[in-house]
Amino acid sequence: STGFQAALTSASTNNEDNTINLAAGTYSSTSGFTYSAIRHTLTIVGANVDATDDATVITSSSGTGITFTFSGTIQVSGITVQDCAATGLLFENASDDPAVATFNVSIQDSHFTGNGASGVIVDDQLFV
Repeated sequence: STGFQAALTSASTNNEDNTINLAAGTYSSTSGFTYSAIRHTLTIVGANVDATDDATVITSSSGTGITFTFSGTIQVSGITVQDCAATGLLFENASDDPAVATFNVSIQDSHFTGNGASGVIVDDQLFV
């Protein structure tokens, strides 16, 4: 799990578009994982083959599974987010400046179960 946060931190700071491939397994963080970047694309690809598979699991016992504070594009596929104390995935705008405040979110072949507040929140809007 520390490897996943290290990959997110590297992607946050390397000023490039990034892809993180997650092998099958459970990625757990007590306080949750975080990513913050402006004007880049981050793609996270898990091992789930469809939205009912549980090969790659993200969980957080006292926080949000992954908090994304960004502008740009986040693409997530092939993961299960479960049993997070708060929200499964939280997407927040990184800037109030309209020139950099645009962001896109894509989630495919993933599912959310047993999360405290919700499965997905995008810019204060509940989706799952």
